[in-house]
Amino acid sequence: AAIGGTLPELLARLADEDVNARVAALRSIGKMGEKAAEAIELLTTTLLKDKSHAVRAAACEALGRIGKSARDAARPLVEMLKDPWPWVRRQAAVALGRIGTGAEFVVPELVVALRAGKMHGLVLQDPVRMASLAVTSMASHLRGKPIEARIATGETLATPENMDEPEIKRLLEPESAEE
Repeated sequence: AAIGGTLPELLARLADEDVNARVAALRSIGKMGEKAAEAIELLTTTLLKDKSHAVRAAACEALGRIGKSARDAARPLVEMLKDPWPWVRRQAAVALGRIGTGAEFVVPELVVALRAGKMHGLVLQDPVRMASLAVTSMASHLRGKPIEARIATGETLATPENMDEPEIKRLLEPESAEE
């Protein structure tokens, strides 16, 4: 459960010996969203150094809730994809999605985690198909033809079992597929 307090008060609680107090403080920090951006450095330190998996998972969640301002935490979050605890890995992946890093190093690390069995699956989209649908829709619009308000672009689930299939591999590793 989250607790009340100002950001400095909540940050001070991260030094508490009680794991539940640290987790509650992190959840409250996360609920502050962008307003907690000044806490990113301390949250990252907590993420990397706390011995409690519950605290590491809560730190991932808090960073994700801060959003795009937490981009500097992307590399430490990628490291958490290797954490021995599945919930920490899940929260790290969710946080990376929320932050929207745009960092090229994230996808290869996700592929490594998938191959190692640290993740059960990744949902992928095909940017080439998305671009094709966008161009086709714009051309139809310019010709005065009706177009759908929402156009499904499709998604593909990559798993450790199917990740080496050519179509999945093309989406997971676009650079190697071009060679």
